[in-house]
Amino acid sequence: MADVLDDPTFFLPTQQTTNRDRFGKNGKSASKESEEDDTVFQFANGDMGALNRFLHGGRVLPLTPETYYQTVGILNQDKLTAKIQSQIQLTLETFKAVHRDCAGFLGDVQQDKRHLWAKGGTEDEFDQMCTWDKMGKVSGEIWSYSKDAGGKVADDSYYVLMLTYCRKFNEATTAGEKEEARTTVVELTESLLDSIEPIQAHIEKIKTALNEFDKACEKNEIDLQSLETNMTDLLNEELGSIEDLQKEIDDQLKKIEADQKIIDNCRYNQEMTAAYVWIPLIGTIAAIAVYEQNQEKIDEYESKIKELQKLMKSENEDIQIHKTLQGNLTSMKNQSSDLRKQIGPARTTVEELGGGWEFMRVQLEYIHDKAAKFEDKIPSMTMTEIQLNSICNAWNGLETYVASYIQTANVVPIEPMSLDAYVRELDQAKKKL
Repeated sequence: MADVLDDPTFFLPTQQTTNRDRFGKNGKSASKESEEDDTVFQFANGDMGALNRFLHGGRVLPLTPETYYQTVGILNQDKLTAKIQSQIQLTLETFKAVHRDCAGFLGDVQQDKRHLWAKGGTEDEFDQMCTWDKMGKVSGEIWSYSKDAGGKVADDSYYVLMLTYCRKFNEATTAGEKEEARTTVVELTESLLDSIEPIQAHIEKIKTALNEFDKACEKNEIDLQSLETNMTDLLNEELGSIEDLQKEIDDQLKKIEADQKIIDNCRYNQEMTAAYVWIPLIGTIAAIAVYEQNQEKIDEYESKIKELQKLMKSENEDIQIHKTLQGNLTSMKNQSSDLRKQIGPARTTVEELGGGWEFMRVQLEYIHDKAAKFEDKIPSMTMTEIQLNSICNAWNGLETYVASYIQTANVVPIEPMSLDAYVRELDQAKKKL
């Protein structure tokens, strides 16, 4: 950093926000909403939304034969041979692992989250949090930092005060004035640096947790791929082969998956906290209420859902069971693979966030060290009032973005729903338009 502080960009929030991805708040392209602020806190981006969606799907998996048959819609198990039932039991063991990992990541969604806003807390308390709450706690720490950094007006901003006293130090005409300015700069920078320290430490712990979760998901993905192959071979042997069924299911699921990105990118509106339901053959999917707000898409979306519904139906009981069991495992395999694909972007988001705090720490530490050493001269500050106000406004903006994320980050508990029930709700929603 130069000995003259004349560039406000060195003191703005760095790498803390991003733009919504392709879609805006209501699923429309961002270009159509150019008059609205398209900025969100890093954790509110679409990749994090997708991660949240897949995690919640893992929480509602059936874990016993009884709940499995009920969930997938096999009411009569007479056609299930001993070999098929044994394969289903193996499937449920993997479901339990997926459920454990996803529930461990998300924690108790019913828990009161107000503690995430509070300052302080011990490291042991932080370590006991689930990963999602760790992200919430760091968000709360960033919100608190932004509140101090921005202030209600520029004169309350820790950053503006620090820079103002850098100027006062260089303009002072007496030793007493210089010492007062120097001491104030030291106190302000130390306060800010003390707040940055836990933020950085906690970001590192989140990165570690994501790495551990990735390893667990990798094992689950491999297990589900193997289970799908074995179940397909077994069903072909026990109930008869259905040509190209696996490919057709995959193709239909990919068509539907493309629509979910709309929800992942815009879910952090308050009315979007109930954005998802879970369907055995599809996974976690946009709730009907979402498409009531995206009327232009409901016809196209309904046709994709009904194509899958038609594919999975059969008057022949053996074929129906075959399609149901294979469809469920193919869907779970895809969901597991897609979940792993979200961990990399989530890690990148956390790394960008951490990189921004390291940059900001270095800027503050430079000024602190200059002020703390009597033999060094504190850099002079030549910014205009407009430039100082821009620093204040940027931090206040970040405070708003982070607050919006914390208020809406937690999805309400997702309810399982059958494909047929989902189609009926889609039809009813269309009639209301």
